[in-house]
Amino acid sequence: MKLIKKSDYSFTIFEQFKNYMLTKRFIENEINKSNNSNNSNTSLKVMMSKNNNDNTKLCHITKKESQQMVSIPKTIKQETIKQETIKQDNVYKDRFYFPYVNDSLFWCFYIMKNGIQNYEMLDSINIVVEKNIKIKYIETIRKNKQLIKSYKLSSLTNIENSLLNEEKIDIPTFISLCILEKLNFLYIYKNIYYELNLDDDNSDKFYSGIIFKSNNTYNYGIDISPDNSYIQNCKQNFHKIENISKPMKSLSSYTVDTLTTMCNTFNLKTIDDLTKKKKLKKDLYEMLIQYFS
Repeated sequence: MKLIKKSDYSFTIFEQFKNYMLTKRFIENEINKSNNSNNSNTSLKVMMSKNNNDNTKLCHITKKESQQMVSIPKTIKQETIKQETIKQDNVYKDRFYFPYVNDSLFWCFYIMKNGIQNYEMLDSINIVVEKNIKIKYIETIRKNKQLIKSYKLSSLTNIENSLLNEEKIDIPTFISLCILEKLNFLYIYKNIYYELNLDDDNSDKFYSGIIFKSNNTYNYGIDISPDNSYIQNCKQNFHKIENISKPMKSLSSYTVDTLTTMCNTFNLKTIDDLTKKKKLKKDLYEMLIQYFS
């Protein structure tokens, strides 16, 4: 087993990838072998937890794998997550950053508003720190309730509940916070995009950030230095939606040809594999619903 340098890892997590798990004894033996063969200073950084049999296990994620993003176990304390994130060598070298915290969407908003440096300066991110910030925004929302209502995103009760009682904020709450702070953003998920434009004109806009939703997870990331060429490429090649929470309108709003064109855009099969015939309208619609979910 070849030891990997610490810098090759973006982060480590517990119990997510069973195929990578190794015993503590195995790791110690490999380290001893390496030490006997050379005096290399390479190190293996691990995070450990004990299972029911009291056997220590660990899991490693490479930088490439980390970019795919996986759900974070609720058992890991957020304070530890924050501290470990700061210690990583490669986390902030790329323009794309996925906050290694439970409510990643809220902290993407925080980074958009305050900058990555202020995010890093927080001693720890725990439930107390997070709730204190969210409660302050509840007060701000109440003072600006007419503004929030005008966008018809969600009821004020739902938005306040999302901030106060839920583990993670939802999309309408995120957009409401951006409206309060006058933050334009582009939202990217798979081959679709949504933009919040608070400017009066339709000229090229300054985006405070580009928000990415990781495929097949509820984790969000942010482009901390939006590039105009990338933005234009997304707009030219991705499908624009008007409502993030409900990307698809009712079935009656589409023709078969429109649904077929949309499916082709997302490389979804429009021909049934068994019958070799074109799929029905309702099947095309359901396939798109599943794609956007």
